[in-house]
Amino acid sequence: MLHADGVLGDGAGESVPDFDLTAWPPPGAVAVRTDDAYELLHKQGYDYGPVFRGLKAVWRRGDDVFAEVALPEQAHGDAERFGLHPALLDATMHALGVGEDVTGDEPTELPFSWTNISLHAAGARSLRVRLSPQGASSFSLSLADQDGAPVATVGGLMFRPVSVEQLGGSGVGGGLHEVVWRPLVSAGVVDGADVGSPVVFEVPSVGVGVGPVVGVRSVLGGVLERVQGWLADEEGGGGPLVVVTRGGVSVGAEDGVDVCVAPVWGLVRAAQAENPGRFVLVDVESSGGVFGDVAGVVLGSGEPEVAVRGGEV
Repeated sequence: MLHADGVLGDGAGESVPDFDLTAWPPPGAVAVRTDDAYELLHKQGYDYGPVFRGLKAVWRRGDDVFAEVALPEQAHGDAERFGLHPALLDATMHALGVGEDVTGDEPTELPFSWTNISLHAAGARSLRVRLSPQGASSFSLSLADQDGAPVATVGGLMFRPVSVEQLGGSGVGGGLHEVVWRPLVSAGVVDGADVGSPVVFEVPSVGVGVGPVVGVRSVLGGVLERVQGWLADEEGGGGPLVVVTRGGVSVGAEDGVDVCVAPVWGLVRAAQAENPGRFVLVDVESSGGVFGDVAGVVLGSGEPEVAVRGGEV
């Protein structure tokens, strides 16, 4: 199924933006009430969380709509991560949903087609916006920073109506999937000695006071080196490398997860996908968990990943 397509260019030969938003508020424009903006948008089918509620002011001049949008303070640190923060870009379109002529009974419409998009500056926390109609449900966008310097232009943005059923349809009967850990039935499994000679690698925990960024890098670096070495040397005489973690996954609501160790499961799962049968993931309790007592059951089961809690696999 095709979800989207597009064309990316290098901007060669692109002309200098021809809009000017240095005079602000826009001369000759009439202010539009915005204190109930998100109530109106909610009636139209849009439900925005706090980071996406960036609309600050709206003006109209003829058919053009002008707006001032800004990221909330808690999102300022993320602005530099993007060419244009998605919540800030989304907020530029909220101005179309307010005004004296808006009742809240309008159909829900979503952006469908973007054309001729150019980014002129990155990392903006706030924007001045001009939306100019280009036909039915289509607009061009001119975006500038708080001093009026160009940030981005969109030659054409076309909206299409969407139904509540389309928004809510998940294709799986409306239910949510979840991971459920089930007890391993040990009857009939073979002894660990019958599946080769495993090598056990216990993932070390990080020291007290080590931050998550440093901790994750340290732990993953050690595991990656061990995994690569295992594959390069083809150790083990046919047995798997058993990677044992403590607090790497949560089996129940009472379980805690070590954020520095949890990424190990993603890394080893990738190695398992590329090298079937070469790795087994085992998570034991953070304190007192022992793998040796259940090694035969774990390896005999043939399961690629297991957790041990209270002696139960």
